[in-house]
Amino acid sequence: MTTLKIQPQDNVIRYTYIIILLAILHFAFAQDDERAYIKNDTYSITADSVELDSKNKIIKADGKVMIKDIDNYFAADSLFMKYEKSFNGELHNASGYVKPFYITGTVIMISEDGGANLHSGTVTTCKNKNPHYCFIVNNLNLSPDHTELYLDKVGLKIFGISLTTSTEYKINVNDEQKEILPIIPGYSRLDGMFIETALPYKIVDNLKSETTIRYGTGDILRGSETLTYKTPLKLAGINPTVSVTADYRKDSQYNIAGGIYRNQTYSKLPEYSLTLPKIRVFKLAGQWKLTGKANYGDYVEYLSGIHSTRGDGILLLDSPRKIIGDTAVKLEMAAQKFYYPGLTRGTNYVRFTLDKKKDEGFYWKAAYKHQHDSGGSPFFFDRNLLKDELETGIEFNIWRKSPWRIGYTNIQDLNNGKSNDTQIKLKYSLDCMNYKIIYSRATESAWFGIEMRLE
Repeated sequence: MTTLKIQPQDNVIRYTYIIILLAILHFAFAQDDERAYIKNDTYSITADSVELDSKNKIIKADGKVMIKDIDNYFAADSLFMKYEKSFNGELHNASGYVKPFYITGTVIMISEDGGANLHSGTVTTCKNKNPHYCFIVNNLNLSPDHTELYLDKVGLKIFGISLTTSTEYKINVNDEQKEILPIIPGYSRLDGMFIETALPYKIVDNLKSETTIRYGTGDILRGSETLTYKTPLKLAGINPTVSVTADYRKDSQYNIAGGIYRNQTYSKLPEYSLTLPKIRVFKLAGQWKLTGKANYGDYVEYLSGIHSTRGDGILLLDSPRKIIGDTAVKLEMAAQKFYYPGLTRGTNYVRFTLDKKKDEGFYWKAAYKHQHDSGGSPFFFDRNLLKDELETGIEFNIWRKSPWRIGYTNIQDLNNGKSNDTQIKLKYSLDCMNYKIIYSRATESAWFGIEMRLE
């Protein structure tokens, strides 16, 4: 490999392997590759030919282009970029790795802040040449911090089989549940053996639909339909969204006393919502985010026979997930007010979470939540008798380097010393995917899922 030093005073310099000077340098360094090479403190570019316009700070590269930085790399037929401290440009017929995703695209554009936009390609977390699964997308947007992925016009291929097509899909790296399988089979005491699916659909650019359906051998059909519209109007510089949701026979478990649950089914006929997107606040403290939401709807609760309207508003403030050594720390605070005919109810809570930075070994989590309620509600599903709650969980390999893992989670009511719920998870890891079965004692249900691995 030959390293060529680029002089700032040169206006346009062109390097190809046929240039005599490059051949001489190649011979002197006794390298195996006759290719142009550019490098600075943050990235390097290798190609058959590279053209630098130092006056306009533009780099063009053609022929087996390879660009690398500390964590990411791309191979492409050609490249066009601005010559800045960080990569900011466009790749054609490219494939590469943007931690933790492997992506391909006819055109991939990388912004200076680290974000990415892709046209006509694929994305997966599988490193195999023929991945176990991949999302086939028309458009993709990756956030600058590489924690959120927005996919548009999505098809899913798993083990070479196309299962579903959706118009939109979102992946958050920090979410505990990163489901791949669009159809979830399971069992519950109320529904028997059931199948549940979600069908998101983008009607136009700012209007989206999501339909969920659940049906089981208990002959109970459950479902919901949500229409969401992102308004063009700006409030304090942000675009709020409005939505309409109709729920049919939604199942809810509410706590009667410590560890004792009762099933309740209700429907929304429908509910209207106004949501403000997350606003970054307290920048000096690490990008906290504030969001707000207001809802108003007509509800029917079947067991009690209550039919009433309900309105509520909530403000939610959450901190970034701060990594300290091997431990992650997160804080969340919320204030919510409910309005019913002739009755109001208020609830505030603080949730503090500690968990071990995720890896392939032993994982633990502890979350304490304190909640204060005032007033009352005519609906049973709205009532919450939990004041102080401690959620603890562990996950570990059955034996060292085993693909099988066991997870155990307990939610403890600290006021009466009883467990409100226990969940047991059995998980099998295969390269880029986890197969899992989860059982919940409170809901008396179990379900199967496939999630992507992002470690």
